[in-house]
Amino acid sequence: MMTLGVGLIQHILISLFPVVTVDPRIVVFSRITEFSLRADRIVAASELEAARV
Repeated sequence: MMTLGVGLIQHILISLFPVVTVDPRIVVFSRITEFSLRADRIVAASELEAARV
């Protein structure tokens, strides 16, 4: 991880089928335009969480 400069990996699922969930890591393909906004929020939240530890 240090060689590649990669930190914590955040998985996000992109579904072609409708999904009923409140999990921000699951994105329905028809709403893919929101992907970058959700990804930015997930990364920011994980950085805050990592700073607390």
